[in-house]
Amino acid sequence: MKKVLVLIFLQSIFSFSQQLNIVPLDFNSTGDDFGCSIIHNGRNIYYTSSRKDKQQIYFSEKSGNIWSLGNTTSDELNKADQVGFPTMTQDGNFMIFSALNHTVKGQGRTDLFSSVKTDGVWGDVKNLGKIVNSEYWDSQPYLSRDGNILFFASDRPGGYGGTDIYLSIKEDGEWTKPKNLGPIINSSKDEMTPVLALDNKVFTFASNRADGFGGFDIYYSIYNSKDFDKVRHLDRPFNSDFDEFSYVLIPQSNSAIMTSNRPLSAGKLDLYLIKDNPLKQGQCELLTGSLYDITTNEAIYGEITISDLYDPSKKFNIQSDDKDGSFYIVLDLAQSYFISASKKGYLFKSKIFQTNSEFDGKEKGIVFELSPITKGTTRLVVNFEDGNYNLSEDSFIDLNIAANFLKENSTLNIQINAYTYEPGGEEINDAISKKRATVVKENLVNLGIDESRIKTKGYGKSRPLSAESTDDAKALNRRIEMQIIGE
Repeated sequence: MKKVLVLIFLQSIFSFSQQLNIVPLDFNSTGDDFGCSIIHNGRNIYYTSSRKDKQQIYFSEKSGNIWSLGNTTSDELNKADQVGFPTMTQDGNFMIFSALNHTVKGQGRTDLFSSVKTDGVWGDVKNLGKIVNSEYWDSQPYLSRDGNILFFASDRPGGYGGTDIYLSIKEDGEWTKPKNLGPIINSSKDEMTPVLALDNKVFTFASNRADGFGGFDIYYSIYNSKDFDKVRHLDRPFNSDFDEFSYVLIPQSNSAIMTSNRPLSAGKLDLYLIKDNPLKQGQCELLTGSLYDITTNEAIYGEITISDLYDPSKKFNIQSDDKDGSFYIVLDLAQSYFISASKKGYLFKSKIFQTNSEFDGKEKGIVFELSPITKGTTRLVVNFEDGNYNLSEDSFIDLNIAANFLKENSTLNIQINAYTYEPGGEEINDAISKKRATVVKENLVNLGIDESRIKTKGYGKSRPLSAESTDDAKALNRRIEMQIIGE
């Protein structure tokens, strides 16, 4: 008997130690708190709460290891009988959410809507339309980190069970017809709360299929941008005899946030921090940036376009914050990216950014200083092979951006200024710089710009930006600039 009591005691201690790994978040209420989206590299969380007897969207901010108690979002966002499951791009300026009987007309009883944040307020609420929404229940959306893939749950006809998970892809700014994820993910039961981690691989969802411990349990699969591999079931204590939903991995940490109605809950459903999350997502580069006016030092609310340097078709857009000009980007490791910032009334600016092969635990920074068009000069990201006039393949991204800028500002005239730092004397460098300026002009003309709008000037080795003789200094001095010279 004594041995049995000792065993029970040890099992109790083990169970308690497991529970210490799963703790309710401070901002939970006596109502339901569930369905979260984590943005700004883990600094902010948006979630659903019924704390004021009405299901609405709230947000909390993290300071150190402490979350604020939570604030409701704008009235326009919450103008519905029920609103919830916010999901956002990492810049925090675009949201998709679900709502029942929103004042913006929908397609069915619960629909998916989008919203944009302007001047710090969520507004411009739009129904995603009949291509995505149905006359049935469409809810629990989740966006990929670039905002180009949308997962959601629906009980529309044609599925495998009661509720299934669907996928829609944004192409040319429009959402495609949703595709059922198929029998690897969906079952004859109910699948809900899809979540794709920031590595674009670890995919989690909830299901009440027969092999679970409780009502709904957390399951996961690995996504390869086309297909899903074998579905696996999270073990105890992450799943329990109760319900678990919405398993969200926190960026660059071993932690996650999950929804559950287990006995520790302050309400029926609460958000829980899992300190030692068993699902390990791939590491990414976290990039924090800022965008401002080079003449006034004031923040700019503009657009940031990120594309694969060697495959420009792989791209996505985000917005800088409308108050402080900040923005956040999540990038794959060991990749080269082309990042361009723009704003109406300003010259664009572009940079190449190379991510590390391994995550070093630090956020990287990038700054864009934009010049007003009337005073503007911008450095074009175009490169030539050493000692000649052949453009490198990666030069054509910025040349296309420059051509589009000139088409949108059709009254502007420009001068292409070329600077070199090649072996040899001034005469050789003058000749190379003049020829390179001409090559850039010819390419802009080929892209549809009237040649009468473009002048060229070769400066050779004159006007260096650095007097040093290092390779970095030479690369800085070897440049092509586009200067606004009038209308």
